[in-house]
Amino acid sequence: MSSTPHVLHVDHLSISYVTRAGLVSAVRDVSFSLAPGEALGLVGESGCGKSTVAFGLVSYLGRNGRITGGDVRFQGQSLLRRTPEELRRLRGDRIALVYQDPHTSLNPALRLGEQLAEVLTVHRGLSAAAARAQCLEMLARVYMPDPAQVLQRFPHQLSGGQQQRAVLAMALLTRPALLILDEPTTALDVTVEAAVLD
Repeated sequence: MSSTPHVLHVDHLSISYVTRAGLVSAVRDVSFSLAPGEALGLVGESGCGKSTVAFGLVSYLGRNGRITGGDVRFQGQSLLRRTPEELRRLRGDRIALVYQDPHTSLNPALRLGEQLAEVLTVHRGLSAAAARAQCLEMLARVYMPDPAQVLQRFPHQLSGGQQQRAVLAMALLTRPALLILDEPTTALDVTVEAAVLD
């Protein structure tokens, strides 16, 4: 057994949803661990619970979602016993989640530059100028064409692939200890997909 501490340890996790018909089990008895630098892919058919596991890890299940068994430990501490405020501070800082649909992560009323910079000003306390510089650098790393121009645009002015790259850049800005990706490369070409996953 490795002496490297786990970034994430999922122990017999079970998740259910409350429906009109009663409690419906969506995920049963899932266990896995991740050490620093490791990657793990959950594979299965559509509707098998991959996204439910991802959302359950960070308590994003919605009102009718319930963790009915097991534990989720991040850097040695249970995430299931955290207050909403503690979870809010962790999400977007030490834990980042990239949704399958980038529309759910981008505010249509704000320019992209404001949204990306906010991650760094809120979680890292950077000045607006320092945050902008890091945003430009990260957009370039995810192969965004003309990053400076993109920062001035609203989400609807970007293609689907550009929106996905923007959300990936946003998630990577704080260099989180845990990055959870829910099918984040579906709108990217193969070359960009390989670079982003790397």
